[in-house]
Amino acid sequence: MTSTNPEIVRHLTSSAVPSTIASAILSALVICGCASGPDWEEPDVSSDLPSEFRRIPADAAFLAPAPADSAVAAESADSEPDYTGASAIATTDWFAQWDDPLLRSLLQRAASSNLTVRQAVERVEAARAALDSSRASLLPTLGASGSASRSRSFDPGKTASSYRAGADASWEIDLFGKNRRTAEAAQADLESAGWKLEDAMLTLRAELVSAYVALRLSQTALEIARENLLAEEDNAKIARAKGDSGFSSGADVAAAEAGVATSRASIPPREAAADHAARAIERLLAMPPNSLDAELAAATGHDVPAAPPVPSAAPAELLSRRPDVRAALSALHAATARVGEARAARFPSVDLSASFVLSAASLSAWSEALKTLAAGPSISAPIFRGGALAAAERRADAAAREALLAYRDTVLAAVHEAQNAWTSLSAEAARGADLETAVSRNEEALEAARAKYRAGTGDWTAVTVRQMALLSSRLSLAQHRADMADCAVSLVKALGGSQM
Repeated sequence: MTSTNPEIVRHLTSSAVPSTIASAILSALVICGCASGPDWEEPDVSSDLPSEFRRIPADAAFLAPAPADSAVAAESADSEPDYTGASAIATTDWFAQWDDPLLRSLLQRAASSNLTVRQAVERVEAARAALDSSRASLLPTLGASGSASRSRSFDPGKTASSYRAGADASWEIDLFGKNRRTAEAAQADLESAGWKLEDAMLTLRAELVSAYVALRLSQTALEIARENLLAEEDNAKIARAKGDSGFSSGADVAAAEAGVATSRASIPPREAAADHAARAIERLLAMPPNSLDAELAAATGHDVPAAPPVPSAAPAELLSRRPDVRAALSALHAATARVGEARAARFPSVDLSASFVLSAASLSAWSEALKTLAAGPSISAPIFRGGALAAAERRADAAAREALLAYRDTVLAAVHEAQNAWTSLSAEAARGADLETAVSRNEEALEAARAKYRAGTGDWTAVTVRQMALLSSRLSLAQHRADMADCAVSLVKALGGSQM
């Protein structure tokens, strides 16, 4: 219930206002001081949440220890989002823990230069301005005016001057909470815009890390392809030497040369893939093409970086940790407030107004100017609008129901995304040891096949088969390391950008 201003009561009960009008307005102030429409209450979506995420024990090594003080984590989750568009990444953020100085530098720069994030910042500023505008409707308005004129009639010598100055004030008494609901909706819109900014930042970081991992994977694959080309060229030399000495057939030489050509042909596409990955990084940093070539080429080591341990989280924590879920909840709050706004528009409104006017025939006669003072309330009520107000309320009700469904849909999408990320990480982690074993054993098998071929006790087919198997296993291992990094990024994003 909204309290009634005692000054308003005294004004309405003074002799300057008819008692019947004063009584009616006073009754409205006392009885209808509550804001119209449903009060905001966060919906219960516990039925959409699993009790825990199903995981495979193989992913345990990639999990960071749970925070010792859960209250600290809860306090961090309940804090207001940073609406300013921070230009730096907090040192406690998971994305700042990657052991790659260049990647950390790119993340820092992208936070302030990415155009999508900067657009989100501007939307926050627009939402803040809308909130300030809506709050202004709760305050009185003051105005001033002045005019001067000089007229001459058709009779000679008949001239007249007129000077006028005035001030006016008005205040809409928010009996049914229409303006308060408008301000409440604007506040929720600002919160939603802030969480969308946080989501844009999280998405940017995830995409930038993924692009960087893709770059390093392409560079690693390119190095493997070049090393394989050297090996194939060495094999071709052995085949030619054996052919020249009559210890191998021309078919072996042809097969060896075909292997060289095949290996050489695999290099240009990998060079293009590395170039495309570099362009993707530049695009995220809002830089023109080829701006980062020197910096990316100067970085030491092209190995795929290993992801830091991933902090765990329960399904229920996603409601407070994921910015897209928080944004959907704020949007639901705004839609609920607009139901009250539409409902209050169907009730009468009361305005208190006052004006003071000075009128004089000359600038020197202000002391004798005619003074006029007017004050009093005014009531306006919608009687017939052709059903427009009722339709607006129905539209607001439907929008609120839609926002509730959108919130539930966002929650369900979040828990499914997190579960899928857990599954992908677990499955990918289980492959690592076998892929490393495959590389090691293929290296041994290739060396044995080449030794037999040199000694004349083996055939060229065995060398070719072992060479291709080693190439495939090395590429698979590199892809696995990139997939592990991508799975970790996807999981952290699905958990809402976990803090370390």
